[in-house]
Amino acid sequence: MRYMLFIIFCMVCFTVTRAADNSVLKSSRVHIKFMSTTPAEYIESNNYTSTCVIDTLTGNVLITVPMQSFEFEKELMQKHFNNRNFLNTKRYPKSVFRAKIINADSTNFTTTGQYSVVVEGEMTIKGITNILKEKAIFIISDNKIMVTTRFDVRLSDYGIVFKKGKPATNVAKVISILMNAEFDLSR
Repeated sequence: MRYMLFIIFCMVCFTVTRAADNSVLKSSRVHIKFMSTTPAEYIESNNYTSTCVIDTLTGNVLITVPMQSFEFEKELMQKHFNNRNFLNTKRYPKSVFRAKIINADSTNFTTTGQYSVVVEGEMTIKGITNILKEKAIFIISDNKIMVTTRFDVRLSDYGIVFKKGKPATNVAKVISILMNAEFDLSR
């Protein structure tokens, strides 16, 4: 009888562990693009090496962005972006967004559909952390979840200020950020 109870206990533990494991979605198929628009210049950069983790049970979100992986059309823009006067990516190699889906309980991560969510948390860029609260869209289909969001960031909130020279006229004070992440559920 004890042996049978032990077997049942082990099966329950295994099932709970599997359920918990399945609740954590991980993706390295993350595209982050930022755009800066001024009368003098349009700047766009793309990053395809970020990661995103979402716990569908708790609503916790973690996005990690390797800053040196942003790709620019012009090599000089990339050099300026990484230097110590702008993002100082040698000293601050990653940006991180730790957040929670506020309305995760209204999102059924197993049912096909489109869900609008609110994500709130802390975004750290260049060692400076600010609260960020934005909307995101989850599109859930049979074997994947697509997440997309678009929001603006004021550069001065993260210690990035240009008072004179070309950057002061060519780089917008507020940039737009677009993020798309794809989670494969077939694995």
